[in-house]
Amino acid sequence: MPIGGDDELESALLQVRALIESTVALHRDRNLQESLITGLDNDYDVVLDQAQQLIEGACRSIDIVHARKLGSDERSERTERELIYDAREGVQVRLLASPAMLDEGYVREQLSRENPVAIRVARVPPLQALIVDECAALVVADSAVGRRASVIRVPEVLNTLQSLFENVW
Repeated sequence: MPIGGDDELESALLQVRALIESTVALHRDRNLQESLITGLDNDYDVVLDQAQQLIEGACRSIDIVHARKLGSDERSERTERELIYDAREGVQVRLLASPAMLDEGYVREQLSRENPVAIRVARVPPLQALIVDECAALVVADSAVGRRASVIRVPEVLNTLQSLFENVW
């Protein structure tokens, strides 16, 4: 076999190797991305359990967007507003609510608290979001196929959510 043929074969093998390595890297990145977004079961108690875990794990901040009406299947023995009281002392909590979702009783409740939740009212898209320490978010939104709930840890998505919150705040 001529020497030029060896070079071509070696070059082709190197290209195949590079393609395989590239495919493996893409697959690894996709798997990592998928592990950073976790879909939750449609059972609302599962959503509340996840919210409670995130709230209890918060160290610095909890930002909440409350602008989506609960469906008839989203009832529980616990209420969403009770969950925030599980936050550690010193964690800053901000609530951004749509006018229709503002709970005046909750607002009055904050007046007597030592560390009240900061509350603002604004017109925001119909969704629920809980952003914890700018590193994780629980997002519940309605879609054409029904309610979707996900825990998100993708930095780019978290930055977008946090920017949305800050811009409206």
